Amino acid sequence: MTKLPPHGHISRYKYHGCKCLTCMDGWRDYNRTVRRQQAYGRWEPTVDADVVRAHLAVLREAGLGIGRIAQLAGVTRSTVGRLWHGVKGSPPRRRVQQRTARGILAVRPDLAVFADGAHVDATGTRRRLQALVAVGWTHRALAPHLGVDELYVGDLARQALVTARHARTVIKVYDLLWDADPLQHGVSAQSVTRSQALARREGWSAPMAWDDDEIDDPAAQPDVGSGRRRSGDTRAEIKWLMAAGETDTDVIAARLGVSSGAVQRSLARGASKEAA
Repeated sequence: MTKLPPHGHISRYKYHGCKCLTCMDGWRDYNRTVRRQQAYGRWEPTVDADVVRAHLAVLREAGLGIGRIAQLAGVTRSTVGRLWHGVKGSPPRRRVQQRTARGILAVRPDLAVFADGAHVDATGTRRRLQALVAVGWTHRALAPHLGVDELYVGDLARQALVTARHARTVIKVYDLLWDADPLQHGVSAQSVTRSQALARREGWSAPMAWDDDEIDDPAAQPDVGSGRRRSGDTRAEIKWLMAAGETDTDVIAARLGVSSGAVQRSLARGASKEAA
């Protein structure tokens, strides 16, 4: 059975004959808008569908299905389907209603909009887990935080695609542990040393080397000049220097042997963590 548009949508009144108060109000509102826009000389009921279809292609490439896009855009699945691939042998639409276009164009392929089981790019997931290993966290210590078996932590740190649920979980764990000292959370000194040695062999960068705005970008590169210090130690030293009266991030960076960007990232993450 075809799913009907919601009550209040003009197509529910116009094409499906619903005469409930909500649909009649929606139809009257639509006609008032039409007359007003016509009076202003701005009435353009449909727009070129190519731009909207190009945006659909971006959303589909990111892993969003047609049903999920329709849900987020506030339109029916059939509307998106006709725009994307046509229907019953007919080609995709050349024109699309303004309201439909606005709804679809407002959908962004952010991680928050994906269903838990949807597969997404794992770049940020890999880098966050690798960064935690670089400062001494072991797969065994991370597993309870992530809610997975310790063997699967290693898989997550190397996969090309992960589920959106795992990607979101890794972000939360990373935000919690990036500046925590694993030695104070039950990880032995020997295990910390082994994890750091693994990261050095693999060329993995620590949290201080990554900008939060770039860690998910496959084209971004780490600030390798600041990647080998323990983030928790660096954060504590930055706080100590600032408490002693030093506020120049360039001077702090020089004294600690890290980049100014690393100092700024540490301060920004610390402020965000305290606000939370």
